[in-house]
Amino acid sequence: MPWIVALLAVAGAMIVVATKSTSNPASAELSLAPNTSSRVTISPTVSAPPTAGVGTSAPASNAGGDMATAVKRLEAKLEKNPQNGDGWLLLARSYNELGRRQDAANAFGKAAALLPTSADLLADWVDARVVSNNRKWDDESRVILKRALAADTKHIKSLELAASEAFDRAAYPQAIEFWKQVLAVAPANSPDAKLAQQGINDANSTSTAKK
Repeated sequence: MPWIVALLAVAGAMIVVATKSTSNPASAELSLAPNTSSRVTISPTVSAPPTAGVGTSAPASNAGGDMATAVKRLEAKLEKNPQNGDGWLLLARSYNELGRRQDAANAFGKAAALLPTSADLLADWVDARVVSNNRKWDDESRVILKRALAADTKHIKSLELAASEAFDRAAYPQAIEFWKQVLAVAPANSPDAKLAQQGINDANSTSTAKK
């Protein structure tokens, strides 16, 4: 993961993002979003792989130690320079990798306040918030999700989150509609497409069982 390499570089110096001012921070040469279409962690309908931030492949134990050390150094640097939005974004993803979901949610929020609107960032923020809240949705998470969908109506992770939220409310037709939107934009036979099809099947079966 390039962003982990970037984090470890913090041990020597503050992170320098290749694109210092960009309308899309996820497009910077330093890849802060290794998989922007990663499946959500909070879907009640399926046992989906974790998001990019949560870590689908854990680093080696020594790398984990280096990472924890680098996180502490980044925290210290952000205390001195709290207006570094890219630093907060990197810290948020690092917290997720370390399983610190609430800290990740807080850091994503700081990044979102400083960086240009990004569906990637907003969706990751929502995911971290809901996971840290015992996988329960609240009004603020719903508002942030609406912002993500407004920023990109075809953003796969945001659509997956919307499907999950609708399923959580037992709004099965709405959940199915969001999953269909995922199918419309996800590559055929991709993990996202398979997740969407399973989500549709689960919503249909659950809806039928409750009639």
